[in-house]
Amino acid sequence: MFKSDFWFDKKDRFRGRYRFTDEVLVATEEQLGVKLPKFYTDLLFSKNGGTIRYNAFPLSEKEYFPVFFIRGSDYNPRFPTHGLGIINNEYNASRYNIDNKIIIFAGDEFKAIGFDYRHKHENPPIVLIERNTDETIQIADCFKDFYDKLVVYDFSQQLDENEMVDVEDTQYIRKFALAFYHLDDQSKTLRENCVADIVKWEYANHDRHKLPPLFFERNGWQRGRALKDSEHKDICLHYGYNQEGQLIYVKKELPNGLKWDTYMSYQGENIFAYTFDMVNELLDSVEIMIQKDGRPYKYREYITRNGISDNWGFFENYFYEGEQLVEVTKLRESFPSSRENFLEKFSIAYGPKGDVQGINRDPGNRLIYIKKLNKKKYEDLKEYVISGLVERTAAAIFEAAKGGHELCFANFYMHDNPVDAIDSTVRIGKSEERLELLGASGNVLEMIWNSSEYGQLQFVPVYEKETEFGSEVITLMRNVESKRNWFEEAKNIMTEVCRKLNKMDWGEKEGFTCDFVVYTDWESFGIEDLARSIPEEKMGLLKAGGLVP
Repeated sequence: MFKSDFWFDKKDRFRGRYRFTDEVLVATEEQLGVKLPKFYTDLLFSKNGGTIRYNAFPLSEKEYFPVFFIRGSDYNPRFPTHGLGIINNEYNASRYNIDNKIIIFAGDEFKAIGFDYRHKHENPPIVLIERNTDETIQIADCFKDFYDKLVVYDFSQQLDENEMVDVEDTQYIRKFALAFYHLDDQSKTLRENCVADIVKWEYANHDRHKLPPLFFERNGWQRGRALKDSEHKDICLHYGYNQEGQLIYVKKELPNGLKWDTYMSYQGENIFAYTFDMVNELLDSVEIMIQKDGRPYKYREYITRNGISDNWGFFENYFYEGEQLVEVTKLRESFPSSRENFLEKFSIAYGPKGDVQGINRDPGNRLIYIKKLNKKKYEDLKEYVISGLVERTAAAIFEAAKGGHELCFANFYMHDNPVDAIDSTVRIGKSEERLELLGASGNVLEMIWNSSEYGQLQFVPVYEKETEFGSEVITLMRNVESKRNWFEEAKNIMTEVCRKLNKMDWGEKEGFTCDFVVYTDWESFGIEDLARSIPEEKMGLLKAGGLVP
């Protein structure tokens, strides 16, 4: 009745977690409001959906539609709202934006195959329908007719070695995904060719090489450490190189049992990489890197981890000034999905020796990478920033004092993220407001040191983030971020700035109270923390004036 080799035999990521039983059948039909074809449900009793070997439906003599899996009904009576497969057809239909009276059981990114219950309530015809349309093509009279017409097809026949490599065309890269989706003879030949050409091995504890340039820096990943031999206990990656020194094979094994193999081929300057999930023996992703004059030009990754019908990927363009890569645009795309495609832009800055110093990412103009400094350079930069902040803050405070109000404090507020921990503005408090707060009810001592209690607080610029000094501040804080307790280190920097400013005799100058001080605070700041910023002799003045306990 059924083909004995119909289902893919290996562990199958698309198989239902639960068995298809009479109880599941009743629940599925009740929820969908239809009578499912008996031939289909009998098939699910043998296996509740999954990847199939008969991977194509002939639409014409030369045109084949990919059918790599058949959906089952993954339903557990204990968790009735968490059903997957056809029982969740409302979600499936919404992904394709089609009539939910078509029960989808197969498809790819652009077209779905389903039972058409719009005009028939039992044993319905099988239709092919394109996303976002109402147009359907009947391809079989019933599910048994559909099943009988399925064939095993080698989609690698659609590959044309003479076709121009076009990573901007989704249909182009999709051909490779279809050709190598199963780890079958075609894919195994690719593997054998790669392994046969290996003349050198490299081992690592984590990912160490990726096709996209500056991948680790742009994603905040730690590059894996090279290991001396294949017996090292921490090894999880093997890298194989050919005679020309080209990386052609990557083997990755994790302690939890997950395994991937990547096979790479070179066509002129272009690189093709195929990564397989070795547990399921199915394709995980296809990558194509186009190079010009030995430099990356365009990159496309097409990820099939969730199947041919629900995939996503990345498309990158690379821009140069002379020999230096200065900008990367990265588009994340999904097929099909309600999620919008997302575009990012990375701007790369270089030092005088041509090494990458920093990378900014838009949207947000956020610095996401900064070259880590050695201990001496870090200490030198910290001293430079502290001195610069002292000088600029003093100038800003004196400028504020020209406003005609007597000033009683200057305050830096520390935000809880590294880039903004050193504020580019200083907050200035006026003595008349402090007198008003001292006359209020409640814990007035806590209130007078909480700058948010001052309605007429001045925010005075100290430096601009876009200036050279501003960049140095960000460089310092990116290095601070790498420390285990970065916020404590940031506090030490800012309290040092304040202590230096508090050595000045502010009270002897016009426009300042005799007990004027500079301090820094943060979200959990308490009055006892003032002593970190203010020297003992000035704390004595504040205590004598009844301003601290």
